[in-house]
Amino acid sequence: MTIQKTHTQTVDAPNERRIDVTRRILRERRQQHKKWGQQNHLDPMWCAILLEQVGEAAQQVVDNELDPTNASTEQLQTGLVQAAAVIVAWLEHLAERSEEGL
Repeated sequence: MTIQKTHTQTVDAPNERRIDVTRRILRERRQQHKKWGQQNHLDPMWCAILLEQVGEAAQQVVDNELDPTNASTEQLQTGLVQAAAVIVAWLEHLAERSEEGL
């Protein structure tokens, strides 16, 4: 019962951790936009970009497992935040395409 209550609180209630994670994603999104500018890729390219980011996070998971003494939660978090920011960029692009009727 405690596990369910904790899960419900985590999913349903805004909390400082979620706000912090969201801020990190938005900050990364801004950095990506500064670095790359407006991105207008076709969906297959967005998919490739996203998979590259997810692949980097997955590689960090493997590295952490292979060498637990050198494990880096911070690098894993960074990779996941970068992947989430790519998802946000892709969603922004899809919304823009819809508005333009493309």
